[in-house]
Amino acid sequence: MLRVFTRAVGQPVEDVGAVLDLIGAGRIDDLAALILPDATRREARKRFADPLGTLLALAAVRSGVARWQHSWTGPTTLLGRDGAPLDLSDLAGLACDPATLPLARQRLRDRGIDVTAAKHVRRRVGTEHATILAGITTAIVDGKRADLLILSHGLLLMPGMPRYKTGMARYRMRRWLSEGDARELAATPGSRFIPYEEIATAVRTTKLRFRWELTLHDGTVVELRNGGQSEEHADAETVFTQAMHAATT
Repeated sequence: MLRVFTRAVGQPVEDVGAVLDLIGAGRIDDLAALILPDATRREARKRFADPLGTLLALAAVRSGVARWQHSWTGPTTLLGRDGAPLDLSDLAGLACDPATLPLARQRLRDRGIDVTAAKHVRRRVGTEHATILAGITTAIVDGKRADLLILSHGLLLMPGMPRYKTGMARYRMRRWLSEGDARELAATPGSRFIPYEEIATAVRTTKLRFRWELTLHDGTVVELRNGGQSEEHADAETVFTQAMHAATT
């Protein structure tokens, strides 16, 4: 959410304290619309208390005044220092209204919750813990040959092999799918990782073959298509289509 807010407001939103600052500046509608795009303005403002409550819970845990209790049979519960469930929904509701935001801030401080403690772990999604789902060998990306890996976190473009090494490219892709480490592959010189959350739009430009145009939030356009020697692995086209739908809706 912090990365989404940063892109939307055009300035760093480093922590939950900065989110509260934006609410105090009258920008709650802008923030709520990003998280709840299908809701009306009135509904979004009311429902924004839920995601804000998640951020406040993170701040409480990072401040050392709360912990998560996991269960095999029920939902994860946020517990306070006394071991009792900690409900921050009322404070989140107060924080959503600029008029009651100062009161919410004071009550958070009284509970020992430092809202600046919930901050970025990293400013950009990486390939750590990413799963390789499918791939296309010898795809054409912006006019150049590349192997396309579809990950759980985004798209990884690997330097393509020469035409006479098509068989080796096929073998390499199968090995990546069975035992590849996305983080190690992303460190390959010439590779490029595109997180799903950086994709603003994804348009399939023809139904006759695999051909897509991706527009990133920074305005960059990426063109992907099959080439004459392209080969899909692990139902790549279906997986890619599902990923693009999830990334842009």
